[in-house]
Amino acid sequence: MAENEKKMSAGKLVGIIICVLSAVLVCVLWGVDIYLGGRIKTIDKCCSAIVHNNYEEYISCFSENTKKPPTSESEFNELRAEYIKQWGEDFRIKADFVSADNGKKGYEVTVKFTVYNDIDNESEISSILLVRESGKWLISE
Repeated sequence: MAENEKKMSAGKLVGIIICVLSAVLVCVLWGVDIYLGGRIKTIDKCCSAIVHNNYEEYISCFSENTKKPPTSESEFNELRAEYIKQWGEDFRIKADFVSADNGKKGYEVTVKFTVYNDIDNESEISSILLVRESGKWLISE
């Protein structure tokens, strides 16, 4: 052995192993977060589409195999008009994740929806079935 070569001590080896395992754990947790976190993002996207009057974004949140297909553009506009009538032009819809259960057809996600404006608010808890299609979470029923 050359004089310049240093032997790796047990402490350094343990430190390197812990560092590598920590990096792997962080990557796994990040992947799980991305995989599971997309469910509520789809619901938020749907709410945002209603608030911002974006029909194309709204229908992109739904699976092609949904039993209740998205409404037509005119029905979407009527839905939005009802919100405006009750809550005014500045209404917002917020979705808060409550729970999720893995079912046979997909994930049954329970969400607390809150519709609000500067003066008042109203909340309702709903269950939504989400399925994973082409790498995206979509509303199925």
